[in-house]
Amino acid sequence: MKRVFAAIDISEEVREEIRNYVVDLRAGFDGVPVKWEKAEKLHITVKFAGLVDEEQLKAFREQIHKAAESVAPFQVKIASTGAFVKRRGPSVLWLGTKVVSVGEDPFGSLAARLHENISKRPFRPHITIARIKDPKKTKDLIERHLAADFESTQFDLGELVIYESVLLPTGSVYTKLGSFRLRGQA
Repeated sequence: MKRVFAAIDISEEVREEIRNYVVDLRAGFDGVPVKWEKAEKLHITVKFAGLVDEEQLKAFREQIHKAAESVAPFQVKIASTGAFVKRRGPSVLWLGTKVVSVGEDPFGSLAARLHENISKRPFRPHITIARIKDPKKTKDLIERHLAADFESTQFDLGELVIYESVLLPTGSVYTKLGSFRLRGQA
């Protein structure tokens, strides 16, 4: 069994911009119960499949391939801050996306192809930057993040990637299992 998800990678320039934002955000919050994501792991998740066997992985690959063929390459910025805060369990600090190129909503098209029931929980493309272990003890950090004004350089998105995520005591490790070019990409 493998724990897998599909994602869109971000440019190295934007990865560095986010790294700098996180360094600034963390200042003054040493010791708060937060697990910060490493810059090299940052991505936009488009579909989390969870634990799958080889047959399910094959079907997931096909689903991602078809989704990639249905969407043209597009440009995006990382342009908002947000948080998913739960009373129990981990919560997340994230940075949201803003599609720059005109035309169809590519994230909406991907969501329609990849998520069977998107009406219950709307698909919100984002980059997770931190996992909060205790929201009560991180209230000031969450408020600072939500009040921040972050906008990255725009970048091109041209493929969907499937990753395996292996959970270790030191954190998750991602391994690229395959990638699929968006429609029209050579």
